[in-house]
Formats: sequence, C-alpha cells, structure tokens
Amino acid sequence: MKRAMILFLLIGAGGVTFGETILICHAQSVPAALETGFQSNLRNSMVEKVFDFYFNRGDIAFDTTFPLDKGPPSATWLGSQSLRYGADRVVSLQVYWKATSDGKAALDHLDYQVLTSAGRVDLEGSLSAPLTCGAPDEEQVIEDLGNNVIQALKS
Repeated sequence: MKRAMILFLLIGAGGVTFGETILICHAQSVPAALETGFQSNLRNSMVEKVFDFYFNRGDIAFDTTFPLDKGPPSATWLGSQSLRYGADRVVSLQVYWKATSDGKAALDHLDYQVLTSAGRVDLEGSLSAPLTCGAPDEEQVIEDLGNNVIQALKS
C-alpha cells in the first residue's frame, strides 16, 4: 500500500511544473534639466510587459527600483539583489533619456539583462528607437520597444 501511494504521488506530481521567481529591477536616468515635469510611460510599460511575460509562463514576478546616479549596476550587485529578495533570476531594465535641442526628453537607449542569482548574465541587449516624450507616436513606439524586449526574452 505504501509503495502504491508513493508511486501515485510520483506519477501525479510528474505533470506539475513549478515556475521561477523573477525579480525585475528597473531604473531610469533623466537629465537634471528635464526632471521637473518629466512624464513618460516607458519604464512602467516595460516592467508591466516583462511581468506579464513571466506571469503567463507560470513564474512569479515582482519588481524593485534602483538608482542610476552612480552608473549602471554590476552583474554582481544585481545577483546580490536576487539573493536578497529570494529570486531565481533577475531582469534588469535601465532606461536612459537625453535632452533634445528643443528641450524635450528623447530616448537615448534601453538596456536589459537577465541574470542568475549568482550574477551570471544569461542575456543582455540594448535597444533604441525614435521616441520623444509627448510625441503623437509615443505609445506606439513604447509598444514596439516592449515587444522587442519580450522577443529577446523568448530567445
């Protein structure tokens, strides 16, 4: 009877998959001259898309912010955040803005990384697009950037 019960549990649990815990670390850098009144949905949209991607795979995702005032974080630091928060992986999203000649904020680049809890980089990349805050096509460009990040995560 005991063997039959163990066999039943092993067979029954064989179809169950367990997801990973994903920490999404995100930050953005805005030139000081543009900080007052700066508004863009890019960073929040990226976090939401990445969150949904992992959630739909059956993973647990949560997020935290970090500052970029001392430059981009090292892989070691990001790995330590994984351990600090109890995550299996870290996805780092870093959005960098620049000032245009007419004083508006334009996307300089968006960096992303996927790291293990040991700080090993499994995936990294950088994207850029003609995105200016308040432009009529801002939401479409944000959507396209998000789709590109998700495509990279799928690879």
